[in-house]
Amino acid sequence: MTKLEKLRNMKENLKNEGIFLRELKRTIANEQKANEYAGDSQCTLIEHTRIYRHKHIAYCLELGTEYSAIEKTVREGNKPSWSLINEFRENLQGDL
Repeated sequence: MTKLEKLRNMKENLKNEGIFLRELKRTIANEQKANEYAGDSQCTLIEHTRIYRHKHIAYCLELGTEYSAIEKTVREGNKPSWSLINEFRENLQGDL
């Protein structure tokens, strides 16, 4: 698989993950409004949001965007995991 195909696959994956995250947020809101337990959904949201963020950074960096343009401000203690970003970037390596 070429790098271009891998980038297209990652873009599609990011779109699908974004849809999943939005639906999960609605589910959590509905569970909370109904006074139901939403802890499992919240844990899933945190886990998937973290992965989405790092995949998005890796995708943008591969397209040539500077990190400072991707995340203009980052709260103290909320720096991205560069080892995870580099892992996603390594998965994108291939022939052009």
